[in-house]
Amino acid sequence: MEIILAITAAILGLSSIKKPVNTIGFRQNNPFNIENNYRFRKDYAYYDGERFINFYFLDDGLEAGYRLLLYYFKNTDSYPVSSLINRYSEGDINYKNFIINELGKNSIDRSDILQLGGLIVRFENGTSIEFNRMYQAYKRALRKGIY
Repeated sequence: MEIILAITAAILGLSSIKKPVNTIGFRQNNPFNIENNYRFRKDYAYYDGERFINFYFLDDGLEAGYRLLLYYFKNTDSYPVSSLINRYSEGDINYKNFIINELGKNSIDRSDILQLGGLIVRFENGTSIEFNRMYQAYKRALRKGIY
Protein backbone atom coordinates (compact mmCIF):
# COMPACT_ATOMS: atom_id res chain seq x y z
CA MET A 1 0.00 0.00 0.00
CA GLU A 2 2.81 2.44 0.85
CA ILE A 3 4.44 1.75 -2.51
CA ILE A 4 1.18 2.54 -4.31
CA LEU A 5 0.84 5.81 -2.37
CA ALA A 6 4.44 6.76 -3.15
CA ILE A 7 3.96 6.05 -6.86
CA THR A 8 0.68 7.99 -6.87
CA ALA A 9 2.38 10.92 -5.12
CA ALA A 10 5.16 10.91 -7.71
CA ILE A 11 2.66 10.83 -10.56
CA LEU A 12 0.62 13.68 -9.08
CA GLY A 13 3.75 15.70 -8.36
CA LEU A 14 3.14 15.83 -4.62
CA SER A 15 6.22 15.66 -2.47
CA SER A 16 6.88 14.24 0.96
CA ILE A 17 8.25 17.46 2.43
CA LYS A 18 7.40 17.99 6.08
CA LYS A 19 5.37 21.03 7.04
CA PRO A 20 7.19 24.19 8.07
CA VAL A 21 5.87 26.33 10.90
CA ASN A 22 6.60 29.79 9.52
CA THR A 23 3.56 30.43 7.28
CA ILE A 24 0.23 31.66 8.57
CA GLY A 25 -1.42 28.61 6.99
CA PHE A 26 0.63 26.21 9.09
CA ARG A 27 0.61 28.33 12.25
CA GLN A 28 -3.20 28.27 12.16
CA ASN A 29 -3.39 24.64 10.97
CA ASN A 30 -5.13 26.06 7.90
CA PRO A 31 -2.85 25.28 4.93
CA PHE A 32 -5.64 26.07 2.44
CA ASN A 33 -5.90 29.55 4.03
CA ILE A 34 -9.67 29.30 4.38
CA GLU A 35 -11.19 32.65 5.25
CA ASN A 36 -13.78 33.31 7.91
CA ASN A 37 -16.68 33.34 5.43
CA TYR A 38 -16.37 29.55 5.27
CA ARG A 39 -18.86 27.63 7.43
CA PHE A 40 -16.97 25.62 10.02
CA ARG A 41 -17.83 23.55 13.05
CA LYS A 42 -16.87 25.12 16.35
CA ASP A 43 -15.64 21.80 17.75
CA TYR A 44 -12.59 21.73 15.45
CA ALA A 45 -11.99 25.38 14.53
CA TYR A 46 -12.31 28.88 15.91
CA TYR A 47 -12.18 32.42 14.64
CA ASP A 48 -10.03 34.95 16.46
CA GLY A 49 -10.98 38.07 14.50
CA GLU A 50 -8.23 37.71 11.90
CA ARG A 51 -8.79 36.98 8.22
CA PHE A 52 -8.34 33.20 8.38
CA ILE A 53 -9.90 30.45 10.45
CA ASN A 54 -7.78 28.63 13.06
CA PHE A 55 -8.10 24.86 13.20
CA TYR A 56 -7.10 22.96 16.31
CA PHE A 57 -5.27 20.29 14.28
CA LEU A 58 -3.64 20.30 10.85
CA ASP A 59 -5.66 17.30 9.70
CA ASP A 60 -8.89 19.21 10.43
CA GLY A 61 -7.66 22.10 8.29
CA LEU A 62 -6.76 19.74 5.46
CA GLU A 63 -10.12 18.02 5.60
CA ALA A 64 -11.94 21.37 5.64
CA GLY A 65 -9.98 22.45 2.57
CA TYR A 66 -11.00 19.35 0.68
CA ARG A 67 -14.61 19.72 1.81
CA LEU A 68 -14.57 23.26 0.45
CA LEU A 69 -13.24 22.02 -2.91
CA LEU A 70 -15.90 19.31 -2.97
CA TYR A 71 -18.49 22.01 -2.35
CA TYR A 72 -17.22 23.96 -5.36
CA PHE A 73 -17.71 20.84 -7.50
CA LYS A 74 -21.14 20.04 -6.03
CA ASN A 75 -23.06 20.87 -9.21
CA THR A 76 -20.36 20.45 -11.86
CA ASP A 77 -17.87 17.86 -13.00
CA SER A 78 -15.41 20.36 -14.44
CA TYR A 79 -14.25 23.94 -13.89
CA PRO A 80 -12.11 26.20 -16.04
CA VAL A 81 -9.04 27.02 -13.92
CA SER A 82 -9.72 30.76 -14.19
CA SER A 83 -13.30 30.33 -12.85
CA LEU A 84 -12.16 28.23 -9.91
CA ILE A 85 -9.34 30.62 -9.04
CA ASN A 86 -11.73 33.59 -9.29
CA ARG A 87 -13.94 31.84 -6.77
CA TYR A 88 -11.15 30.57 -4.50
CA SER A 89 -8.66 33.44 -4.48
CA GLU A 90 -10.24 36.45 -6.17
CA GLY A 91 -8.61 35.75 -9.54
CA ASP A 92 -4.90 35.97 -8.69
CA ILE A 93 -3.15 35.62 -12.08
CA ASN A 94 -0.06 34.01 -10.51
CA TYR A 95 -2.30 31.44 -8.84
CA LYS A 96 -4.06 30.71 -12.12
CA ASN A 97 -0.79 30.30 -14.02
CA PHE A 98 0.65 28.06 -11.31
CA ILE A 99 -2.35 25.71 -11.38
CA ILE A 100 -2.43 25.58 -15.19
CA ASN A 101 1.31 24.89 -15.40
CA GLU A 102 1.20 22.18 -12.75
CA LEU A 103 -1.93 20.46 -14.07
CA GLY A 104 -0.89 20.88 -17.69
CA LYS A 105 -4.42 21.87 -18.72
CA ASN A 106 -6.89 24.75 -18.50
CA SER A 107 -9.68 22.91 -16.73
CA ILE A 108 -10.05 21.02 -13.49
CA ASP A 109 -12.13 17.87 -13.31
CA ARG A 110 -13.71 16.42 -10.20
CA SER A 111 -11.08 13.67 -10.42
CA ASP A 112 -8.35 16.33 -9.99
CA ILE A 113 -9.49 17.44 -6.53
CA LEU A 114 -6.85 15.45 -4.63
CA GLN A 115 -4.05 16.89 -6.75
CA LEU A 116 -5.62 20.37 -6.72
CA GLY A 117 -5.59 20.37 -2.91
CA GLY A 118 -1.87 19.59 -2.92
CA LEU A 119 -1.23 22.39 -5.40
CA ILE A 120 -3.24 24.90 -3.36
CA VAL A 121 -1.32 24.01 -0.19
CA ARG A 122 1.97 24.32 -2.08
CA PHE A 123 1.04 27.70 -3.58
CA GLU A 124 -0.34 29.10 -0.32
CA ASN A 125 2.58 27.96 1.85
CA GLY A 126 5.53 27.44 -0.47
CA THR A 127 5.81 23.75 0.40
CA SER A 128 3.85 20.53 0.35
CA ILE A 129 2.49 18.18 2.96
CA GLU A 130 3.09 14.43 2.91
CA PHE A 131 0.93 12.81 0.24
CA ASN A 132 -0.47 10.17 2.59
CA ARG A 133 -1.69 12.85 5.00
CA MET A 134 -3.34 14.75 2.14
CA TYR A 135 -4.89 11.55 0.82
CA GLN A 136 -6.31 10.62 4.24
CA ALA A 137 -7.82 14.11 4.64
CA TYR A 138 -9.36 13.82 1.17
CA LYS A 139 -10.86 10.42 2.02
CA ARG A 140 -12.37 11.82 5.26
CA ALA A 141 -13.82 14.76 3.32
CA LEU A 142 -15.40 12.39 0.81
CA ARG A 143 -16.91 10.32 3.63
CA LYS A 144 -18.32 13.32 5.46
CA GLY A 145 -19.41 15.19 2.36
CA ILE A 146 -19.88 18.90 1.96
CA TYR A 147 -21.59 21.32 4.31
